[in-house]
Amino acid sequence: MIIKTVGISVGDGPRITAYAQRQADNERVELIHGNADELLIADEFAEMKGRKNGLLHIIISPSQELTPDELAQTVEAINEEFGFNVDDPSMLTLHESQRADGTIQQHYHLLRPAAESESGKTYKLFRSKAKDEAVCRRLELQLGHQLTSGAHNSFAEMRLREMGHDELADRLAAEFSVDDKPRAAYSSDEHQQAKRNDFSLPELRHQLTEIAALSDQDQPQALAELIDHEGLELHDATTEGRGRSRIMIETPKGVKNHNANRTLKIKATEVAAFTHKTKEILNELRSEHSDESGSQHSGSAIAYDRRPEPDSPIEPSDDSANECAFADHAGSCQELDSPPDPDAPELAKAADDLQPQAKAFKGNRIDELGAGDVEAAPDLSDPNLLIRLARMLRKAMDHLNFSIVFPRLAPD
Repeated sequence: MIIKTVGISVGDGPRITAYAQRQADNERVELIHGNADELLIADEFAEMKGRKNGLLHIIISPSQELTPDELAQTVEAINEEFGFNVDDPSMLTLHESQRADGTIQQHYHLLRPAAESESGKTYKLFRSKAKDEAVCRRLELQLGHQLTSGAHNSFAEMRLREMGHDELADRLAAEFSVDDKPRAAYSSDEHQQAKRNDFSLPELRHQLTEIAALSDQDQPQALAELIDHEGLELHDATTEGRGRSRIMIETPKGVKNHNANRTLKIKATEVAAFTHKTKEILNELRSEHSDESGSQHSGSAIAYDRRPEPDSPIEPSDDSANECAFADHAGSCQELDSPPDPDAPELAKAADDLQPQAKAFKGNRIDELGAGDVEAAPDLSDPNLLIRLARMLRKAMDHLNFSIVFPRLAPD
């Protein structure tokens, strides 16, 4: 079981109460008791008083489904540990969400005022994490649920003895050592950051868990395939210091890099060799992909190369329009699959007739056209000369009387 108690800043009452009742990504949401109206009043009152927190948000995530009696016992234990007044208004909702492995997980959201309703005294959240764990260990032992090792086992043991539960304290001490402080695979903030970037840390954790169940010989291959499939990267191993036990996977931009060894549990002395082996396999996989892509690209290039083979009986055409398809001018020709222009022969003949007079054409036009209407003289080596001359002719006919312009094209 995991319990997390946090203070909600004044003014955020509408947001947090709506969140507790919103379905969003959950499969099902159920309001067990209470309503938001009294909580919103408490939040507004706290804001008028200038307090930091208006409400408290308590998340209850049991390792197994709770019966109604067990849920009531859990809320009672939280009230007892923090000294909450049971007469304070509260709201309790159930959320059911689907895990990465397809199973359904239940968790609860308990909302209550951050101050006692009658006296107005603010509840203290000092050592709230340790108190949360003390409640969890006590309930796990009392309800017969699976024990979850936390970072504050020693505090939980002390609280059990203070409450007169020496037998439970002895069982806890026997189960876990004081120095047993596990670390989560990822934090809640990291999880939310990944969700905002459309990346699923729970799914990655689930896949890593499946890899951890494989044999030592199969794990590098499986991890390399996972990283390759997801488009991730694997960092080089650190050989000295605390970082030598980390297997760092580079996640997409905007998401914190993930330490896969929190799940894989590879010994620190073997991490460097494990990482090296995994990177070798990863490089081989990506080399194979590159070769396949190169082969496909080469085939496409051959398909587009329509020039005849040296021994082909088909002679290449002398037509400059056809030669344009093979000219080394980027973007200068039309697509190879485009149909030929039916006016090309006429345009070609007109261009041949006009080439000797191209320069005179520009000078004669300057007399009657403004500077904005004058185009630069065509470049006779331009592979697009035909197209450019056709455009110039059309533009001239749009602006001038052809009967006046045409005589000027004739030599004196």
